Amino acid sequence: NKYAYMRSYAGKATPRRGGDAAEFDVVSKVLASIKVDKEMTKALLHTISGLLHLGNIQLTENQNGDSQVADSKELGITSKLLCTHEQLLQQALCSRTMKLK
Repeated sequence: NKYAYMRSYAGKATPRRGGDAAEFDVVSKVLASIKVDKEMTKALLHTISGLLHLGNIQLTENQNGDSQVADSKELGITSKLLCTHEQLLQQALCSRTMKLK
């Protein structure tokens, strides 16, 4: 499976029921029945896809001991699906912000 969220801790694919296409059709029909328009449906699917890809982003450590994204391609795909800039997503994943009062 290409999504890390869909794999077990050992890295093996979790058992699939094989009904993905049928289940997608059911979800699409339910969204249509509650009057979710096509644009909102598209936005929902992009967000879900972005979250699945977010789980695929691997972090490594650079020479200074700071976190960095290992694969910029996956970062690019994820940022596009989540409608954010790559630099902002990388900063959110790799740095800590402390707010002092």
